[in-house]
Amino acid sequence: MTQDWRDQLDSDDPKVRAQAVKAIALSGNQDYLKYLVEIAENDPDSQLRDFAKKAAQHLYSSQSQPEPEPISQPFSEP
Repeated sequence: MTQDWRDQLDSDDPKVRAQAVKAIALSGNQDYLKYLVEIAENDPDSQLRDFAKKAAQHLYSSQSQPEPEPISQPFSEP
């Protein structure tokens, strides 16, 4: 999959590049954030730049949120 989206990032078609952005965001791999930042800052298509910014935020936030603590006791009424 990695090579597929990397090839898609070089496409002349913004729809193809958008598919790559989506694949990166859904990968869960923060090592790929650099690609989203590059697109967000430099892509010629303004809609794709916005999409890449949102995708980067999604990827970053999905990794930075801690897992919730398990509930050890049921809630009781006051």
